[in-house]
Amino acid sequence: MPSTRVLALALAGATGLAVLSPSTALAAPPATTSHPFQVHQHAPRGQRLAGHSAGALRAVAAAAAAVTRVGAQEEASGVLSADDKAAAAAFNTAALAALAADVTAVSTATEASAAARVVRSAKRTAQGVRTVRQVLTAAARLSARATVLTTAAAAPVGDVTAAGTAARGDLTTAVGVARTAIAAADAAVLAVPAAPTDADLRSARAAAHTALRVAGTALASATADLEVVRGS
Repeated sequence: MPSTRVLALALAGATGLAVLSPSTALAAPPATTSHPFQVHQHAPRGQRLAGHSAGALRAVAAAAAAVTRVGAQEEASGVLSADDKAAAAAFNTAALAALAADVTAVSTATEASAAARVVRSAKRTAQGVRTVRQVLTAAARLSARATVLTTAAAAPVGDVTAAGTAARGDLTTAVGVARTAIAAADAAVLAVPAAPTDADLRSARAAAHTALRVAGTALASATADLEVVRGS
């Protein structure tokens, strides 16, 4: 995964702007009695573009820092499985590559609108990474519940009545439904592109949240089944 330092160096060298020292890149306009907005409007076009580009590069740097921070949280998580962490790390690597491409886009921008598009893109990339962490963590907690229920249902409870046997079968089915839904939630967010659109994020969130609700409902049913097994 590209380090934050590597990306920061790329940001610094992407243009002739003094990105790491915004005060030098965005020199204050000369004293004037005009309104600040008017000064900006009448500044040379190149100077205005330089200001937009510097702001875009700062937004990309902030997004990269967010990705790195989330990655560290995922790696340190006691909830995520090894497979979850590997999937998240791969997603984060792709996200940092997308942000590096954003740096290139800023360096070749000739219009302020292009710099603005980069800012929006970088923010969406960081949001995609945060969404992956949130969903994988919620899914991992549900998966842990499913494991506890399966283990408890398999524990000896003496003679089991017909009702208890049926409840045990229902529990197994419910846990299976939950695990399928959990996998669907994970797949929904991990399929998000590294440089997602707003529609990509909305669709993934909706699919993941629906799947997590299904898993939660199934596990609630399994919990009730377990009580029947234990009471039979």
